[in-house]
Amino acid sequence: MTADILTDDEEAELLAKLDRITEEFKVEIAVATVNGTGDMTASEYVEYYFDNSSLGIGDERDAVLFLIDMEAREFRILSNGRNLGAAAISADD
Repeated sequence: MTADILTDDEEAELLAKLDRITEEFKVEIAVATVNGTGDMTASEYVEYYFDNSSLGIGDERDAVLFLIDMEAREFRILSNGRNLGAAAISADD
């Protein structure tokens, strides 16, 4: 469930910036906002979200996913693919 925290204009501006970064670095950059992660921790959820999405470029699914959980007021960053490793990063790390 998306948290829908941006206006349409803000979302369009953010997507344009992310598209430019994706094109420049050949790594898909994505942001997901949610209102809770159910029974999962934020770290589990960011991996679940990525695994069940079509995010990523190429066979290695090169991507960085920034997940914001508004309910828990937490965020996680997952990187995947070439030269990125597969790591979930939190504010606690």
